[in-house]
Amino acid sequence: EQCVPHCDYLSMQCGDDGCGGNCGSCGDTMCNEDVGRCVQVVGTEWAGSGSEIGKSELVSMGMGCRGSHCSEVQLVQMGISVDGSVYMESPWISDNVGKRYFWQKGQQADGLAADCPEGMAVSWIECQGKKCDNLRFYCAKPLNWIVDLAAEAVVTDWFSEEAEGRRDCPAKHVVVGMECQKSKAIWNGCIKSCADYCDNKRLRCRPILPEKSGSANRGVLTQSDLPANVTSIPWVAGDDDNSHFFSISSSKQKTVGAAALLCWALAAW
Repeated sequence: EQCVPHCDYLSMQCGDDGCGGNCGSCGDTMCNEDVGRCVQVVGTEWAGSGSEIGKSELVSMGMGCRGSHCSEVQLVQMGISVDGSVYMESPWISDNVGKRYFWQKGQQADGLAADCPEGMAVSWIECQGKKCDNLRFYCAKPLNWIVDLAAEAVVTDWFSEEAEGRRDCPAKHVVVGMECQKSKAIWNGCIKSCADYCDNKRLRCRPILPEKSGSANRGVLTQSDLPANVTSIPWVAGDDDNSHFFSISSSKQKTVGAAALLCWALAAW
């Protein structure tokens, strides 16, 4: 019996056609073979102290830094929608907990790291304090996708504005948590490169799996469907290199408790 490729039937743009062939290629854009669709890679607006990134209602796969001590941040996102009706807010995180010096005022961080509730991924972020010292992020469920909790979570290398100033999760992974490297105090002998202001960050990542394939997956957006406040950026395919990551077991990944989270209905936004 002759094999009939399923590309047209499932409206698949790329990936395995089921008969030993390929449904097509995505050029400079990322192909997610699991769903057979070309997935756009975009960057959000940059956010600095006292500002937040505009809501894109997309799922994040990485982060960029620029300015001294990573004073501005940008989320690297996939063209995959999230359920924008419900967001969960993380606690503030930074390089230290509470006040580092007695004269400091304003919002103080609750911890060095935080994670999204199970099944959710990071969608937007805001900064507070000098040089984006304090960060908190907002999590939502990817639309027609599942965050794979059975697979091991992976953590990226530390990164800041130096070098490429960007770190992405492995391919087909999303950001589910963030961590600031603990700073070193002056009275402990640190004068320079003390990791102040959450200068060094790393991301916690998990795979996502499609609930539906091809055009049936409503979460995957075409370039014309992307929100106006994001910009297409190159996909850093080299970040699939395992040397950038290490695994953590689920038991060691501390999820933010429900009592520490604030949930809104944002349907009117």
